[in-house]
Amino acid sequence: MGRRRGSKSIYFGLGAVLLTALAAIWIGTVNGWMNGNDEEAVPYAGHGGTFKNAISGMDTPDPSVVYKDGFYYMTFTHNGADVMVMKSRTLDFKHAERKVVWYPPVDTAYSANLWAPEIQYIRGKWYIYFAADDGANENHRMYALEADTDDPMGEYTFKGQITDESNRWAIDGLVMEHEEKLYFVWSGWEADVNIAQNTYIAPMSDPLTISGPRVLLSAPDLEWERAGGPPYINEGQAILSKNGRVFLAYSGAGSWTPHYSIGILALAPGGNPLDPADWEKSALPLMAMDDEAGVD
Repeated sequence: MGRRRGSKSIYFGLGAVLLTALAAIWIGTVNGWMNGNDEEAVPYAGHGGTFKNAISGMDTPDPSVVYKDGFYYMTFTHNGADVMVMKSRTLDFKHAERKVVWYPPVDTAYSANLWAPEIQYIRGKWYIYFAADDGANENHRMYALEADTDDPMGEYTFKGQITDESNRWAIDGLVMEHEEKLYFVWSGWEADVNIAQNTYIAPMSDPLTISGPRVLLSAPDLEWERAGGPPYINEGQAILSKNGRVFLAYSGAGSWTPHYSIGILALAPGGNPLDPADWEKSALPLMAMDDEAGVD
């Protein structure tokens, strides 16, 4: 799979307002890419046409946003070359403070194609998880940065790869905290061939260490998830925790097609996150293409 644009990597704990705002970022980013020039986008006339990114004046695919102590912090795929963080009092990031907090060293396994960084505040520290490779997509793996201070706009230290014993292709990783335990969730290949991207989960002993084998939670086996494939897609996983329930949202179908949408997995009340039988997968996506309305 080539560079992904607009995969929905969203921290759902912020609620519906943030989800709506980040959808605007995603829609604007995708349409800017498809049109080739954000300044010459086709006006939206209420039926078909193009949406304009209302809250960010730059290309921000794969956004991840966290709210803490009065500020929103956003990171995203920044040309696949580094890790940038934005800081804003509101969800309007057009004039937000911006800083590249980490540049990868050259000639390493993680020097190129930095995708979908995920900024998270876990047990008193800031972390950024990102996928990267050496220039070859088949070598994508997950890596982590740990903030040196309490400032998410400050310096970060590279902490190495986040992997289970299989050490397979991996992207879109993030940490899920549930009932005082940590889990790593990501999109990965079963083996070394790009046939399908699955949703995996594994236990963690701390925010930097996977402590057990990966567990397959979802394979793209539904018709809508397989649109545009092969490869068939589950990616862009995000966590929603509300009223004691845990939901796992993910993007399915080819991001290069108009069928790209959001699916949902629901953990049963009191369920074990590492037991696939305790997760229920919705048969239909949360959104669908509307040909008659001209909405892709």
